[in-house]
Amino acid sequence: MARAGDPVKRENGGKTGNNPADRTGTSHNLTDQLGALEERSYAAWKSGDTTFWKSFLGDQFVAWGSAGRLDERTAVPVLGGDECQIDSHRLTDIQATALTARAAVLTHRTDVNGVCHGKTLVPAYYTATVFVREGKQ
Repeated sequence: MARAGDPVKRENGGKTGNNPADRTGTSHNLTDQLGALEERSYAAWKSGDTTFWKSFLGDQFVAWGSAGRLDERTAVPVLGGDECQIDSHRLTDIQATALTARAAVLTHRTDVNGVCHGKTLVPAYYTATVFVREGKQ
């Protein structure tokens, strides 16, 4: 994992960041790992895959968004696409920063085309996700 505070950036799949792993071509860097998890989470949202969310979210999960504050129990149906029809999504300008040896923040631009609860979603926004490693995961 990169040192705390070191930004690691991936844009449109190309390695362009400050992490030495990016320069050596190692694909197992922080941005690639967390970017892949984030992409899987958006795919699960699009497909309505609540099974993914039940196994992905930790006991201490918390989120804030248009649905308000969510904990692990309330997040599964919302993140599983409850009452949403997502036609497409795209994550770009992906950047990860290690906060500690067990925590990192991932930011990216999100472009989405879809409807939730009868309302058209905002087509583009920026997202920040904090990942915390639990146990040996």
